[in-house]
Amino acid sequence: MQSVERHTIFFDFDSTLVSIESFDELLTSAIQNNPNQNKIIAEINEITRKGMEGEMAFKDSLLLRLNKAKINKNMFNEFSNKVKSNITNGMENYIQALQSAGHKVCILSGGFIDYIIPVAQQLNIPLSQVYANSFTFDNNGNVIGFDIANPLIQDNGKSLLIKQLKEQLKVTGKVVVIGDGLTDYNTFTDKQADIFIGCGIHIEREIVKQKADNYFSNINDLKNFLNSCLKGEN
Repeated sequence: MQSVERHTIFFDFDSTLVSIESFDELLTSAIQNNPNQNKIIAEINEITRKGMEGEMAFKDSLLLRLNKAKINKNMFNEFSNKVKSNITNGMENYIQALQSAGHKVCILSGGFIDYIIPVAQQLNIPLSQVYANSFTFDNNGNVIGFDIANPLIQDNGKSLLIKQLKEQLKVTGKVVVIGDGLTDYNTFTDKQADIFIGCGIHIEREIVKQKADNYFSNINDLKNFLNSCLKGEN
């Protein structure tokens, strides 16, 4: 892949770079011995859906899910290995191709950096280009909340974060955002992303599919479209 101009590409994490909703999977791991596990998982999934589709404030969705299980930082090493095993097929080589062409590849996620970092390292994405939320802990390493000063905790957090990066001159060329959720799509309507590509590879969110001009459920179609965008053909 040859590049004339260097562009900045933001990949969402959950259900985009990886095939799972990682925070929900972490919560599921934490309640695996709970006799009400199935009921709690169903509640978590519904809260996630509402947050991703704009029916609930994103911050509220995180808080409600966090209250469903107890998480300790000693869970992260094992859990990160699970997340790495769920990297979207073909994504690792494609990111390397984008980087070789001179493009800046970033992760932009409402998930948590504590388990995203090992995946970023696997994908050779510099940690300075990983933008995500972060947990707060008590003295025993138990998760008690998250950093509320992080713009990504807000409903329009991804747009705010990209705006900050533009002001800091940390983006080049076109800004492309790829993701499955409404928060990803809103970076385009907020005029922070020049191009939005809806990702329905792992889960199709109907509201995003309806709104997005560019929506793909197959990674090869997504890659072909992005390649043409980067060449200025779209």
